[in-house]
Amino acid sequence: MVSAATPVFKELGLTQAQADKLVDLYNGLAKGKADIGLATIKAMGEKWEGEAKADPYIGPNLDKIKVDVGRAMDRLEQTRPGIKARFANAMNMTMAGSNPAFIETFWELAKSITEGTHVVAGGPSPAGQSATGQTQRPSIAASMYPNLVRNNN
Repeated sequence: MVSAATPVFKELGLTQAQADKLVDLYNGLAKGKADIGLATIKAMGEKWEGEAKADPYIGPNLDKIKVDVGRAMDRLEQTRPGIKARFANAMNMTMAGSNPAFIETFWELAKSITEGTHVVAGGPSPAGQSATGQTQRPSIAASMYPNLVRNNN
């Protein structure tokens, strides 16, 4: 900015003190606009936080979301060192991490790249096993001739 303004100041015949006054005026105005911008971003982030907490899907699951997203970020950090810190910095700077749509989307993505949790005991899995004494798979005859055998057990 100084290199761009100096020729203009010289053309106008300004003294160093006068040029300094103009620069100080500009800096004060620019800081005021920047402060307004930061306040707007902060207010938007607080609004999003309130919406996320009130959301029936997100609000009751915030603790679980933090765990799941944390696991996903840890996994990404293993292959891309430093990504976790860079991502956290971007989220803090923009407040985007408070947006309910972002939270929901990132949670779904996090769940898709992390491992599942333990399986609670209580019987065989209906997808892979049969309870003792019950046959859920078709008989050999039913497998060979599915249209001829009426009872598949």
